[in-house]
Amino acid sequence: MNRSEVKITAWGTSLFFLFCFFCLKTHLYHIPQKLQTRCIELIESVGGTCRKISLNGRYAKIAGTVADKKIADSLKTALSQIPGIRLIAADFQLHEDSVKVLQIQWFSNQHIYFKKNSVDLPPSAICILDSLATFLKQHTKIHLTIRGNTDSQGSNLFNQVLSEKRAYTVRKALIRSDCDSTQLHALGLGEQLADSLSLEDSLIRRVDFYFKKDTL
Repeated sequence: MNRSEVKITAWGTSLFFLFCFFCLKTHLYHIPQKLQTRCIELIESVGGTCRKISLNGRYAKIAGTVADKKIADSLKTALSQIPGIRLIAADFQLHEDSVKVLQIQWFSNQHIYFKKNSVDLPPSAICILDSLATFLKQHTKIHLTIRGNTDSQGSNLFNQVLSEKRAYTVRKALIRSDCDSTQLHALGLGEQLADSLSLEDSLIRRVDFYFKKDTL
């Protein structure tokens, strides 16, 4: 092999290795981007959003929002199974709407119980009403119907008036806590609950909460 052939071979070899090095560097550069894209696609595929993602080699830190806790738990498992990912931190919070739904479900299951023939708020109502007032002030478009109930003792007229007074007592308490009065609607159901449920009288003498679905 003459000198010119050796020179050409050397140049060719050098160019080949340079090309390989460039391809490898490009591939390694794009790996984190591909992993980030894969993580984001997986989160979005279950209706979640990715707020922050950082990769350090195979280790990932991810923060986002999802609809419920079960989805968050399944996402943590699925993300750690992506080839090239070793998940070390995943912080998924619930969507604001999901949190609102959970709060509404909780308040809908809360009751304020009254003594017989009484419209005085019991001490146990303070905690519920404080939490409810905070919630309503945060969600000013929500409308709440406060429903008063009585046991079946006494006349229908007496029980109807008593149930209305109980509902208005709770409404006034929420207004005193700076809730918007236009969000609050008081309704007396009389002894309807007593006629429809087989409960002790002490569990029927109550106020409960109904959230209008068209305002949620």
